Amino acid sequence: MRSALLVTLLVLSGCGTVTELYCSGLGDYDVGARLARDGRDFGAVQSEIAACQGTAAPIAADRARAGWEAGRATYCTPSNAARLGQSGHTITGICTAQERAAMAQPFRTGLLVREIDRDLHSARARLDDLRAELRATPTDDAQKRRRIRGEIDTAERRLARLEDRRFFLLALAG
Repeated sequence: MRSALLVTLLVLSGCGTVTELYCSGLGDYDVGARLARDGRDFGAVQSEIAACQGTAAPIAADRARAGWEAGRATYCTPSNAARLGQSGHTITGICTAQERAAMAQPFRTGLLVREIDRDLHSARARLDDLRAELRATPTDDAQKRRRIRGEIDTAERRLARLEDRRFFLLALAG
């Protein structure tokens, strides 16, 4: 998205040399494939084509379309849906209804893994804090040390349950 915006701004501002350099670095097929793998619709490819039209390196629309179709096929998969959920992205509208239906459950699984990852981070930080507190507690304060050890045991069990749940979800997602 930024690249198309940048090229558009450069074209409008008359920076032809920069636009030429930008466009000469694009591959017709690759620009379409990259944008589709990012979930961008074909309009983004058309923007790139328009930005480079009239330069020494125009983008061939048919090659860009072929790249976009290949990238779209890669984007609209259940395994990518799981990655999208895990990374906190949404599924864009470039997929067919049938593809979106196949992507729904892996996407939800990815969202759950993301949530567990946040919980794991929090649980590890809590465990580190408890261990630091235990180290800082005088050895003659047996009651406080016993309480902290109990909290450490509880935190370690929670961490293990979260790790097991994450492993199970990832195995389920395949």
